[in-house]
Amino acid sequence: MHEIIPAYFVVYSFLGWLIEGTYHLKAQKRLINRGFFQGPYCPIYGTSAVLMVLLLEPYRDNILLLFLGGFFIASAVELITGILLERIFEAKWWDYSKRAINIGGYVCVKFSIYWGFLTVLLIHIIHPPVEQLLHEAPLSILRPITLIVGVLFLTDAVYTLKSLVKFRKIFIDLSNISSEIKKNVTVIDTEKVQNHLLAKLKERNKDLRRLQETIKKEITLRQQKWLRNYPGLKSKRFNNIIQELKEKAKETINNKSNHSQGK
Repeated sequence: MHEIIPAYFVVYSFLGWLIEGTYHLKAQKRLINRGFFQGPYCPIYGTSAVLMVLLLEPYRDNILLLFLGGFFIASAVELITGILLERIFEAKWWDYSKRAINIGGYVCVKFSIYWGFLTVLLIHIIHPPVEQLLHEAPLSILRPITLIVGVLFLTDAVYTLKSLVKFRKIFIDLSNISSEIKKNVTVIDTEKVQNHLLAKLKERNKDLRRLQETIKKEITLRQQKWLRNYPGLKSKRFNNIIQELKEKAKETINNKSNHSQGK
């Protein structure tokens, strides 16, 4: 059983990626690669599904217990993930605060109910054929495939973590620059500054604005994707910066689209 668990995680992470893509295709009328990772997987789904299979499969005959178990297990995983992301990167990546009955905007009853129904569907319809397929697959084939996918996943995870850390540094740098520009403007507006100092402050602000644009241009395609695919992304510390970057990313995408149409 323990040898199959990593394979379960891979399969359900991929299925979760498909579910997310389908949901947002319907909601946003466009196909997006939802999630932090570059590859086609959503680990939050893989983790939740594995926990549901391990903890709830013995109670498959109790539909109410399956529903409630899925409701709380998936909500707990989503809540913990959301809190950790905000604590580490000082940004909330999704926000359900405008939805009824939510906890800190990280989880809400509507999507928790969806998770409950998905759990019943998982245990009764989806998991049985997946379990049969994986158990019947020769370990000589299953093990190397799982290992290869696992290595790709871990590589993607490391790259994603590095990109998130750099993204946070961009927030910090732009926030510090913006604060210095505002401080200099305040001093300039006092009209009590000597001419030579006034000139230096104005020149300094020009340099800072050029630096701002340089930093914004360093945002990677993956980071632009995050800005576009997470409309609820916000931060108590960096919210103004995030909104500026969203507009910049949108402008970049529109320019590329117009350029492509012009060819």
